[in-house]
Amino acid sequence: TTVTGTGVVGATVTVTIGSVPYTGTVAANGNYSITIPKQAFGTAITAKQALNGKTSNTASKTVTQGTVAAPIINAVTTDSTTVTGTGVVGATVTVTIGSVPYTGTVAANGNYSITIPKQVFGTAITAKQALNGKTSNTANTTVTQGTVAAPTINAVTTDDTTVKGTGVVGATVTVTIGSAPYTGTVAANGTYSITIPKQAAGTVISAKQTLNSKTSNSVNTTVTAGQTTLTANGFTVGADNYIKGTYTGGSVAKLAIEVNGTVLQKITAEGSPYQYYAKGKVTAATDQVYVISYNANGDQLKRVKVDVRGLTAGTLTPSTYYMGDDNYVSGTLTGDIAKFSLTVNGTEYMKVDVTTAPTFRYYANNLIRSLTDIVTVNGYDSAGKLLDSKPVTVGQDRGNPGTIATVAPFKLGKDSYVTGTYTGDVAKVELQVNDTILQRISVKDGAIKYYAKGKITATTDVVKLIGYNTAGVAVSTKLITVNNADGSITANPYVIGTDSYVKGTYTGDVAKISLTVNGDKKQTINAPVSGSNYQYYAKSLITAATDVVVVTAYDATGGVLDTTTVSVSKPAVVTTGTVTPSAYKIGTNAYVDGTYTGDVAKVALEVNGVLYDSIPARDNAIHYYAKTLITAKSDVVNVLVYDAAGKELDKKRVTITAPEGTVTANTLKTTDSYLTGSATGDVAKVTLTVNGVKQTSITVVQADGTYKYFVKSLALTTADVVTVLGLDSRGNEITTTTVTITN
Repeated sequence: TTVTGTGVVGATVTVTIGSVPYTGTVAANGNYSITIPKQAFGTAITAKQALNGKTSNTASKTVTQGTVAAPIINAVTTDSTTVTGTGVVGATVTVTIGSVPYTGTVAANGNYSITIPKQVFGTAITAKQALNGKTSNTANTTVTQGTVAAPTINAVTTDDTTVKGTGVVGATVTVTIGSAPYTGTVAANGTYSITIPKQAAGTVISAKQTLNSKTSNSVNTTVTAGQTTLTANGFTVGADNYIKGTYTGGSVAKLAIEVNGTVLQKITAEGSPYQYYAKGKVTAATDQVYVISYNANGDQLKRVKVDVRGLTAGTLTPSTYYMGDDNYVSGTLTGDIAKFSLTVNGTEYMKVDVTTAPTFRYYANNLIRSLTDIVTVNGYDSAGKLLDSKPVTVGQDRGNPGTIATVAPFKLGKDSYVTGTYTGDVAKVELQVNDTILQRISVKDGAIKYYAKGKITATTDVVKLIGYNTAGVAVSTKLITVNNADGSITANPYVIGTDSYVKGTYTGDVAKISLTVNGDKKQTINAPVSGSNYQYYAKSLITAATDVVVVTAYDATGGVLDTTTVSVSKPAVVTTGTVTPSAYKIGTNAYVDGTYTGDVAKVALEVNGVLYDSIPARDNAIHYYAKTLITAKSDVVNVLVYDAAGKELDKKRVTITAPEGTVTANTLKTTDSYLTGSATGDVAKVTLTVNGVKQTSITVVQADGTYKYFVKSLALTTADVVTVLGLDSRGNEITTTTVTITN
């Protein structure tokens, strides 16, 4: 707040800040001290001294930054997402948490606010501020506990011995019932569980949580009656003595049954499952029966209906099952049979529902294996009670000993299986190749499929298929025809730059396809399973129109069935272009100009049927010298444009115009030195004829359209015939007019 320095003893020192002067006197020790207000950083200060009417030069200084005080940090809680406080206006405040800095600037009102993540209780936070290269000392604060939210409390029933809910991890939860507190801690997963005695319905339970000496508001819940369940099994009149079932819930105290609207004796609920003696109380399948549960106060809790059934009966009549012919045990049924099963050699298989009463059938092809199998069919009512069980007779055939009906020819290179069909009692088949007996396999459902790839290898092989019945006796033999695979392939023309695939069709037994380019065989691909069209990716394989490309078709074993050569070509280049010539004016233009588009490379001119040499086309503009070629308005002129190969792309006619204009002459007196007049249009010069003789002198028409022709030397008389000739800029005659001569 002072400016100090040294000067001449007794001199008056004037310090100036802006336009404000502050003065003082140099003391006997040569020093001066002048009081000023505090100044902003960078302020210019000047000083000069005066003594005995003389004033010194000016000295100057600039205010530098003084000490920067530490900023003030407001309190920070676990809820805070900003650090706020006060500091020096314009200073940069750096808040540090751990090793992470967060920065902000002190606003014009002296406050700052810096965003931070929420912090845990006890975290240390420091702050300092920097201004004009000076940094303050550090201010410190510690994060305090913010607001603690109330915990949640789950529903509590009369059956519960714990209070559960969620809260802040590590908080102490206090549950209060009446005046009795029960405490627990919130676990790492955010939940708590506190043991309490069972409570009566309507009891109010409150809970609150405390963390770092901060306690939340309380939340309440009211104890409700515990949930109960009740089930009842079906009851069969004349067979069952008890109605049985289960229940849950600690409040179930009594059980009773209601029959046709009348509630019978209540019994004590001693545990689940329960049973209630109902013989003689439930007497008909039409009775409406319910089981009811009660609490200790006699209040009804649950009421469930009992499925009452009468005694059931039914019969089964199975048909004979023929090995090798039948797939199902079938027959008829009567009465209350709702499900049936099959027992084979003491093993009962799955029960299935009756869906086609009064008939039934049970799939047994994989269950009954021998004529000696002991088979029964079992019938049950809807409750699962066995009503009837009958033996099933297992037979060998129906008078049909078994026959191999058909066998397909076997194609080498194509087929993997010998296939065919059979009828009657055929249980297994075997293959014989050149009298060598191969494996015997089982068959079913009238179909034969025998894997023979690698077993049948030549068209000269003698191949037989022998069928055996369930007793293992050969009952049928078929000779198999063996042929080679055959097939053909075609290929569409391939255009480089347009096509990506070699495409075509195939027939017969073609299984694989390859591509050979200039003698180099490429990858072999599988022929499509369905259809007769194929495609082979060749974009990177076929690169020149001279490539020799061959497609080869193979059978499944890799044998070559057919080859074809692919026609390879490049696409024809189509060039286009147009020309638009400008109008050409004789006497004005020297070039035929215009524009073109497209693939134009050269331009030529045709005049009256004569085609002149072409010139290069550049920058989409034509510029063809024609001054000596086009001489008359009647000339027929065409512009032709060509591509680089010389192909004509376009031809357009040029519009030709000729110079036009008029000339007038003022009356000439025999004493005048000049003939004057005017001209219009393209008339650029004038000359005269005198008595039919054309004069050599020519005069130019002025910019204002007037002319002045010297005639004094011609000594004209009124008897002379004088004509003015109007000429264009090249000297061609455009128009004429006669001159009137007077004395």
